[in-house]
Amino acid sequence: MSAALEHCRDQAIEAVWLTTNAENAPAIAFFLALGFEQVGETEFRIQDQGYLNDVYAYSLKKQTI
Repeated sequence: MSAALEHCRDQAIEAVWLTTNAENAPAIAFFLALGFEQVGETEFRIQDQGYLNDVYAYSLKKQTI
């Protein structure tokens, strides 16, 4: 993750966004520990089934890993 965020900084990207299944507690804990903040929710669809996903953002202007 550190290398990915550094690459984004090198490209002058100001924020990284990601989603994860809302029931994926280990991933959620990982992203929060890195400094990501939950900013919303979305639905991931596979055919006719929907799955709640949390949306997270990380500001590259204020933090480093």
